[in-house]
Amino acid sequence: MGQRILCLLPRMLDPGVARRIDMLKQAGFQVQALAFEQGERWGRPSGCPTESLGKMPDGSFLGRIHRLVRSLPKVRRSMGCNDMVYAFNAELASLALMAGAGAKKPLALEVAGIAGIQVDPRWGPLIRALERLILRRCRLLVLTAKAHCPYYRAWLGVDTPALVIENKVDASFAAAVRADEGEAQAPGAPRLEESADKPPLRLGWFGKLADEWTMQVVEALAERAPQRFTAVLAGTPDGRIRNFSRRIERYPNIDFRGGFNHPCGLVKLHREVSLAAACYPPTAPYGWARSNRFYDACLFRTPLIVRKGCSDADQVRRHDIGLVVNAADVDQAAAQILDISAADCSRWRANMASLPPQVYSALNEADALQGALRNLANS
Repeated sequence: MGQRILCLLPRMLDPGVARRIDMLKQAGFQVQALAFEQGERWGRPSGCPTESLGKMPDGSFLGRIHRLVRSLPKVRRSMGCNDMVYAFNAELASLALMAGAGAKKPLALEVAGIAGIQVDPRWGPLIRALERLILRRCRLLVLTAKAHCPYYRAWLGVDTPALVIENKVDASFAAAVRADEGEAQAPGAPRLEESADKPPLRLGWFGKLADEWTMQVVEALAERAPQRFTAVLAGTPDGRIRNFSRRIERYPNIDFRGGFNHPCGLVKLHREVSLAAACYPPTAPYGWARSNRFYDACLFRTPLIVRKGCSDADQVRRHDIGLVVNAADVDQAAAQILDISAADCSRWRANMASLPPQVYSALNEADALQGALRNLANS
């Protein structure tokens, strides 16, 4: 019988969390989960027995503290039935430490990303002090980007053993997509980029729609080149993009599809577009992250648009699989995108097709995670 892991989840439906739980199960662990509810309407369930810890208020500090305290007894009971705990953010790691006081259960913390407040000049020192207390009691730190390591080593000064596991697509899903590729396009059907020297551009922006800069670039493209440019948006608009619905209604060449199931819903979406947006601010800490959109686009061989200074840009440039936008100015960025030629698109797609699977698909990551967790449990 495999060792038992209790996973503490920030929400019921989360593709990244579900992917990691699949990896834990693949590694031979028995997985149980406790999750907060945050009103999500789409996503992917965890794939293991999951109980609710109640609704977590969004953005309310006092409300969050109240909910965490109320959940302590349930978390403690569940910890007693498991060999170790795997928390999916620092807040949940603190919950595990409070609930498991005296129980001495090994605790692993996975961090999907670093928020702006963690490096903020005003609030950052306090946040980092709290993080430092939590990290020093964790036995393993799992990061999704190598560029996050200096934050924990240099900014926090902690030496918790760390393992980097990027958010690559599941190997079995990647294999299924490859097997189905022959049906994606009829033989001899012209690709968009083959129809003209300046081909039609159909941009896909999928997932959490939270980047105002990307939104403004999409609007600029829709307004400047209505005959050449169209966009397909799918996912959940974030509150950081103000008046999202009203803004997209102005442009008949912007098609918003709403939520979708990840990853299966991506199959149809990527077949409809010729480019994929994966743009984030190239500033700390946002530029340190590796985006899920990068791996998804590589799987579906959709050339990428990324920003200079972000982690994804290094890979896009190295493999020549898309456009690295140099300009911060929205109008200049739109002009750079409109300068994409048919030869560019053909070259990027060919390079996408020749990418080694390990660039975007999880192959040996489950073995690495298994080894690290076994060492944690036995140490």
